[in-house]
Amino acid sequence: MAAMSPGRVDHAELFFERDDVLGKESQLEAALSRQPGVTGVAVVPHDGASIEMCVRVDFDPAVTNPVILEGALARDGFTVLSAAERPDRP
Repeated sequence: MAAMSPGRVDHAELFFERDDVLGKESQLEAALSRQPGVTGVAVVPHDGASIEMCVRVDFDPAVTNPVILEGALARDGFTVLSAAERPDRP
């Protein structure tokens, strides 16, 4: 089996309707953290006027991607409104 390239991490920002996630942030973080390839999860602070909540996810692109994560979250009852991938470039 080929070894994964160490240190390769991409980032995605996943957006949710704030009211769907409010009070469930720890459940959302746990759902993402247990996905293979996810190396970090952080809820991005938001202003009170926003109807969206953003979660930044660090992941190994050789193992997962935002589409896979969106499907996994749907199975856990979370609906991703949109996702923006931010590849890490050298």
